[in-house]
Amino acid sequence: ERADGDGQPLGIELILPDWFYAGVLDAALVLTIDPAYFRLTGGIERWLYRLVRKHGGHQSGGWRFDFRHLHRKSGSLARFSDFACDLRALVARQSLPGYVLGIERLSPSSELLTFRPVPWTARSSGFLPRASGGQLANKL
Repeated sequence: ERADGDGQPLGIELILPDWFYAGVLDAALVLTIDPAYFRLTGGIERWLYRLVRKHGGHQSGGWRFDFRHLHRKSGSLARFSDFACDLRALVARQSLPGYVLGIERLSPSSELLTFRPVPWTARSSGFLPRASGGQLANKL
């Protein structure tokens, strides 16, 4: 913290490591966060958005995760069945900004959460393309 001669705070001075500074300057190394992220209220929604943003980033085909893998990765204390129910509800709401969520059922006991980026033209029109698995995505 910086202060004047009378001890009044002037601000904070930070020293950033060179690797961090270089990473910020190289736009390709920094993922932006959609402003709508800050309107997400659920903890699992915010966690999942960050995970989706990291793994699905700029891949037009998106990405997918096994429900059980997500449960382990999340560190959630909820039972797996409750966690899976929460994921299904998120897919129904389509509340993650910039992504279409879907579910692929591999077997009666195995499901995958799929996600892919929404093209900017679809975002501005308010309509989302179809989610995988034949589920129709809702309006933004």
